[in-house]
Amino acid sequence: ERRIWGQELAQQGASLAQDRGRLEARIEVLTNELESQRKQNQRDEDALKIKTKIMDDQTGTIRKLKESLQERDDQIRRLREEALQIQKTFQRQLEEETGQQAELKEQLAHLNLHKNELKQQVEDKDAELEEIRRVYRDSNKKWQEKAELLTRLESQVKRMKENFDSKERQLLEERE
Repeated sequence: ERRIWGQELAQQGASLAQDRGRLEARIEVLTNELESQRKQNQRDEDALKIKTKIMDDQTGTIRKLKESLQERDDQIRRLREEALQIQKTFQRQLEEETGQQAELKEQLAHLNLHKNELKQQVEDKDAELEEIRRVYRDSNKKWQEKAELLTRLESQVKRMKENFDSKERQLLEERE
């Protein structure tokens, strides 16, 4: 029995030695694998830190871009509002100037009508003046003729008076 136990123990010892060898090999493989996993984990951790840093940088860049975009949007909004106000101002000025232009056109039409009326009046007055000049010339000519006639008549009356005076003197002289 001892021999059987001895054989069994020897077999168990051999089996245990084999198991131990396998287990030690397994432990070594697992240790190597663990070391490899640790190194991989360290690399992954380093990569994660790098990616985290990149992501933080990108997040900062994105935040700055968003802020810049918001500022640009605000600036565009302000510029649009200013452009709209300027457009409204120009539209108002255009409407005012259009109204003024319409008034000026109306005034111009009125002034042209008045000018034409005045031209007609001037033409009428020129014709009237020409008629007055003609009448004046005719009247002046008649007056000159009458003045000449009066002058001749005066001369005749004077001669006749002189003749009469002369005859009267002669008669008086003869009477005396």
